[in-house]
Amino acid sequence: MTLYDDMMQGAIDVHCHIDFEFSAQERKREPEFLWLPKAEAMGMRGVVLKSHWWPTVNVTPYILALVETKVALWSSVALNITAGGPNPCIIDACAALGMRPAAARCHLSLGTLYGRAGEEAPAREHLGTAAKMFGEMRMRYWGQRTEAETRELSRQRGA
Repeated sequence: MTLYDDMMQGAIDVHCHIDFEFSAQERKREPEFLWLPKAEAMGMRGVVLKSHWWPTVNVTPYILALVETKVALWSSVALNITAGGPNPCIIDACAALGMRPAAARCHLSLGTLYGRAGEEAPAREHLGTAAKMFGEMRMRYWGQRTEAETRELSRQRGA
């Protein structure tokens, strides 16, 4: 097994586009029923589906009806600046729809933004929520990013 094979074991792809995004001529390379078995064969744990245009919660059941897989599929809502950026109302909607990876990423983004703005209390609240959620989902990479932001917040306070 190579280092790359080892890295794929239990990995979660947090940025998987599910449809053509910017051009009808630039289609994605493969439909889900072709790439999901490949992800499973590589040992991936999950995929967060993304679209710049709409929440992906409505397509997940259709994809799962096309292919039997052990790879978990999560929906998301893009929080690009053009779509309004991180928004607490969107985070609540994501959580209510079961879109926990997206909601956790939103908490990380809000915690980071509050921290950079010097607002420590809401920064710690959002970073704490993100850390808890990433831990529950065993999303180590994002948990480490959250820990790094929390350390940066403490460093800023001490400076």
